[in-house]
Amino acid sequence: SVVKRALDVGAPAVIAPQVRSAHEVRQFVQECRYPPEGLRGFGPRRGCDYGRLRGNEYLEAANRGVFIVAQIERMDAVEQLDGILAIDGLDSIVLGPNDLAHDMGHAGDEDHPQVKQMIEQIVTRARKAGRYVGMGAKMDKDLIVWAAGIGVQWIQMGGDYAYMLAKCNEVCAGIRKELGQ
Repeated sequence: SVVKRALDVGAPAVIAPQVRSAHEVRQFVQECRYPPEGLRGFGPRRGCDYGRLRGNEYLEAANRGVFIVAQIERMDAVEQLDGILAIDGLDSIVLGPNDLAHDMGHAGDEDHPQVKQMIEQIVTRARKAGRYVGMGAKMDKDLIVWAAGIGVQWIQMGGDYAYMLAKCNEVCAGIRKELGQ
């Protein structure tokens, strides 16, 4: 599986995007851990330091060290949230506000009051269940401050292309200003 390949090369965390059910998340968690905690097949490379870590020492470290996340960005998942949060071995959920807004009928409007209210409810339920909560976010200071204020603990802010574009726009604006344009 894609999950196994990512973990075998040493990924310290994995996120299951677009989850729809507790059953799906349970299967995902099982794929991330070795028996007896899960069903992951053996075949690591970098993760076991290319064979230097062996046997139970590696298996226990791998099971202990992986951070397993389910991305909540569909109403199907919200409807099954309590079941998802109850899954042993799930470390965190991460919210996908844009896709959640779209699935709620507010495409392109992750700031819609109904979307923000739903996000707050999800965060509250997840924190009460003892799960870490993350959120994907655009490069928007107000959104990030709001998310941290409602209890989101880790935030993915923007992306590589957004940072490159922002810097390019900044440089181009400086050039235009210098040239009087």
